[in-house]
Amino acid sequence: ANTLSISEKQQIVYRTKNREISEFDAMFITKDKELYFVEMTLVKSVLKLRKRLRKKKALLEIIFPNYVIKALIILNDGATGARQFPSYCNVWFTEEFSAKAVLEYIVDTDSKKLLPKKRPKSPKMIEAHTLKLYPFRYYNTISWITKSLRAHKKYILDMNFLMSEKVQRYHDLYNKFYIGYIDAVEIRDELALDSNYKDDHRVVVAIEKKHSEEIVLTYYVQQARKNLYLYSYDDNGKIVKEKKDPYGITITEVYHISKMMGEEYKLNISNLHTIKKLLQERTLTEN
Repeated sequence: ANTLSISEKQQIVYRTKNREISEFDAMFITKDKELYFVEMTLVKSVLKLRKRLRKKKALLEIIFPNYVIKALIILNDGATGARQFPSYCNVWFTEEFSAKAVLEYIVDTDSKKLLPKKRPKSPKMIEAHTLKLYPFRYYNTISWITKSLRAHKKYILDMNFLMSEKVQRYHDLYNKFYIGYIDAVEIRDELALDSNYKDDHRVVVAIEKKHSEEIVLTYYVQQARKNLYLYSYDDNGKIVKEKKDPYGITITEVYHISKMMGEEYKLNISNLHTIKKLLQERTLTEN
C-alpha cells in the first residue's frame, strides 16, 4: 500500500509496495491550507538539493491536492546558490554544525548516567501514518502514461498529452516516461553496446525531464533483473553509461514497463529522430 511512515533514519518517507519514492525531514501544515516540507542539508552547494525539490513537490501535490505545497529549506551559513531556489521555497540559515561536542562526549571515559530519550510531545503533532492521502497508484499511473503517449493515431508521440499540466506534474515526479523499446542491433553503434547483447535485445526508450526543463531521450538496458544500465547524453552530446541502483525504484519501473510493452511499442531509428525533433521543437517554442 502507498503510505507515509517514519524510516529508521527518522525521516518521513513515502513508499509504494515497499519501495521508497521520496523522503522528507519534516512536514507541517499552516492555517492557510499550506503544507510545508522541510529540507535540511549541511553541504555548501545546494545544486543537488534543488534538483530533488521538484520531485518532492510534485509528489505532495498529487497525494495532498487540497493544499498549497511549499518548502522550508534550512542551510548552514555560507551555503551558495540560495537565491536560485524556486519561489515556493523559504530559506533559513543556521550556524554551521560542529561535531566537536559530540566527539568529546564519545571519547570521555568518565562513567555517565544514561537518561531515557526524550520524546517531543505536542497536541499539534500527529503521526505520519494518520494523514489521509489522495489515492495514487504508482505503477498503474506510469503504465497509463506510457499507453497514452503512444495512443495517438497519427503521431508517434502525443505531445499535447505529454505537455498537459497534469502529465507534466507526473513528469516532475517520475522524472522520466517510458515510450517504447528498440532492438539493440539498431542502436548498437550509437550506445556502443558490445556483442554480449543479442541483436533483438530490448533497449527501453524513455523521455527524461532535466533540471533545465528540457526533455531528452534516454535509454535503459537490462541485462538481468537487478542489472540495469542507463545511457544518456552529457552536455557535449557524448554518451554516458551509468549503472542503476539494484534496489532502486527505476529497476522495478523498467521491469514493469518492459513486461507491459508488446510489439506495438517497438521503435526504430527513424522514430527516434522524429521524437527528438518533436522534443526540440517544443523546447524552441517555450524559449
